[in-house]
Amino acid sequence: MFLKQTIQSGEHSSIVDAQATMQLYLLEKSNWEAKFKETLAQTVSPGQLHWRLMTIYPREDELFVSREFVRPNKVMGVYKSSEEYLDTQFRLLREDFMKPLREGIKEFENWQKSKDKKKNLPTTVWIYQNVKLKLDVQGNAVTKQMQTLKIPVEQLHVDMSSMTEDSRTLVNGSLLLLTPNPPNFRKTKVAIVYRSEDDEMDVREGNLIVNFIPDGPTWKATASTTFTVLESVAFFEAYRHSLQALQAKSMNMELMSLSKYILNPNLPFATIRKDTQKFNFSQQTSPNNENLDEDIKFNGFPAASKLELSKSQYEAYHSALTKELTIIQGPPGTGKTYIALRIIQFFLCNENLLNKTPLVIVSNTNHSLDHLLEKVIHYARHLMNSESKGDDLILRIGGRSKSELVEGVSLFRKRDMFSRKTFLENQLAILDKKLRVMNELAKMEFKNASKVDGSQKTLATAETLANNSATKILKLLEKWTVKEEKDEAEFALPVESAICSLRKVVESTGMAASSKLLEAKSELIKLKLTLPPFQKALEASRAYLKSELSSVQNAKSESVFLKSARVLGMTVTGSAKYKARILCRLKPQLVIVEEAAHVIEATVVAGLTRFCKSLVLIGDHKQLRPSTADHELTKANQLDVSLMERFVKNAEAHGIENWTQLDTQRRMRPEISKLIHPAIYTTLHDHPNVCKYPNVRGVAKNLFFIDHNQSDQQRTGSSTFVNTSEADFIFNLCRYLVCQGNEPDKITIITTYQGQRIQLENLVRRHKELESTRVCCVDGFQGFYS
Repeated sequence: MFLKQTIQSGEHSSIVDAQATMQLYLLEKSNWEAKFKETLAQTVSPGQLHWRLMTIYPREDELFVSREFVRPNKVMGVYKSSEEYLDTQFRLLREDFMKPLREGIKEFENWQKSKDKKKNLPTTVWIYQNVKLKLDVQGNAVTKQMQTLKIPVEQLHVDMSSMTEDSRTLVNGSLLLLTPNPPNFRKTKVAIVYRSEDDEMDVREGNLIVNFIPDGPTWKATASTTFTVLESVAFFEAYRHSLQALQAKSMNMELMSLSKYILNPNLPFATIRKDTQKFNFSQQTSPNNENLDEDIKFNGFPAASKLELSKSQYEAYHSALTKELTIIQGPPGTGKTYIALRIIQFFLCNENLLNKTPLVIVSNTNHSLDHLLEKVIHYARHLMNSESKGDDLILRIGGRSKSELVEGVSLFRKRDMFSRKTFLENQLAILDKKLRVMNELAKMEFKNASKVDGSQKTLATAETLANNSATKILKLLEKWTVKEEKDEAEFALPVESAICSLRKVVESTGMAASSKLLEAKSELIKLKLTLPPFQKALEASRAYLKSELSSVQNAKSESVFLKSARVLGMTVTGSAKYKARILCRLKPQLVIVEEAAHVIEATVVAGLTRFCKSLVLIGDHKQLRPSTADHELTKANQLDVSLMERFVKNAEAHGIENWTQLDTQRRMRPEISKLIHPAIYTTLHDHPNVCKYPNVRGVAKNLFFIDHNQSDQQRTGSSTFVNTSEADFIFNLCRYLVCQGNEPDKITIITTYQGQRIQLENLVRRHKELESTRVCCVDGFQGFYS
């Protein structure tokens, strides 16, 4: 770099100076290489492949080892280098997917030897037997990357007829291992499920499109060859994009301003903006002040009461606006989403603070992301005093949104709208051209000589006039070749026939001029007679296209709507998936992570770019930790400690408080909040409104603990559990509560096991009076409330 700068600046007066600079460069290069070798020795054990060179897909040789080399997540203390950090995070994340796959193969091999195959089904993989491959015309299989699998419906581990869109089996991005029968997974190929919404019916019938990873053995298969397929219960798609992002060349933590905190969580969080800067709070303040016990005010900021924020909310708000790194802990019901919204509102009104780059909202789930984005969209529309202009500011990246409002600002919807707009405009231009030609044809006439007396001169004049008219008509017809379109087909044939007849006459050379002229006139009259109904059909088509075009008139090209977006919303997986294509292109300087304590650290860091200058982590490390695939690996290596929790733990160890806890809850009735205060949260207050909730109808108390002695049973072929007695009790209790006048949509059943959720849903859905009652697992309920 020094050599490049000095030569370009023209500072060299001689070759001697250039040689001296080259020697300096070589010395620096040598020092860098020595430092790199030292770092490599620290991060890679003998015999281990460097993490950047590892494939993210399973290799045959590692499917049968006892375990892969990993380093434990360093929760306390400092990472020596970015290389050590990335090596640790990459290997742990990859092993969290690989370990259940290895165990699944062992379970499968034991299951094959078992006599009672119904009771001893593997729990870490799903098994599909007697699977066939669609062969090519030469009768070869797996010669292409993309293939279709035929899975017998009776062999499916999960009944395809009852699959829902939330089913985790055979979904897009799932990883499969295939081996010819008799199964030997030491000779296996890896395939990734490729499945769109349009493929749903095919999948229900057992037809599945997959992409084979170009590695592993090559098979010769016939129509009778069958395969055994294993599907990992760990969803590979969620791992794939984060692993790829960590390995990408763009992942250079040396260039990330926030890497100093990630490597050393003990550093104090620096100020990125001073209070003395001029901020626009005009859209943030309210004359209706909330009565606060203790009103506070930071220099350059309106008072907390003016912003309608509690003391703790105000402190969190101030930190997010002025610090490089902000941690906001929100116990249940304390307004984590609300404070995130207020931060976003501020930056929408002060876009110059981010150099007009978009801010990014990252969330662990599609539901929580959509919940926040709905509020942001409403605010943006209010701010711009226009629905379309407000929607231009928001861009939802990624699919699986269940909100129609949010779907309207999604990347895919905006792309589709612009494509449709372009298509409609092209079709309209074609129709307009047809109509212009038809109008000119309707006015066309063959000109006669003023007098036809049979003389040679008169005949020549008539022929010249006829030929001139014919030439004009032929040129006109060349502008439009009639195509049979759906709405025009019944009129297209007579028009086409009339055009061909006219063309034949005017191009003929064996007819007398007078005869040719008369016949051409006759054919032109016939053509004109066919035009009105066809013209009417085209006018109707044109009106329809104009109507359709009006609905997408505001659609913009991708380059335009990406440039105008000020808020990007995506899941954690999406931030890694679209990092190179979108985030590195738009260079966002602020990232807000919702549910930050429920996200694996590596997946958060994988989505950060070197342009990120400010990070806001919002969550609650005292609630659920990140979900992982392998419990033993997680506990041994602390994989389930989030980046947010790591910052808090290190601060607590040094007796400092580098985070803000929101301390007023507005959701739980006091009987419930007493369960967590002060046992879990030493500082948590009830808002006066929660004391005004009406009592639950039909019961003596609003909170019960019910004990029973009916044991759980493990669900067949799964690691989850079910308790039918408990499910029956809960189901009948819900029916009783509805009979007492409680609204069914105000009742939510929360369980800790997926198996119990399925059991309860099967009971609830059979009764119409409970069809609006929600059933979900604990981790799936985060962000919801009844």
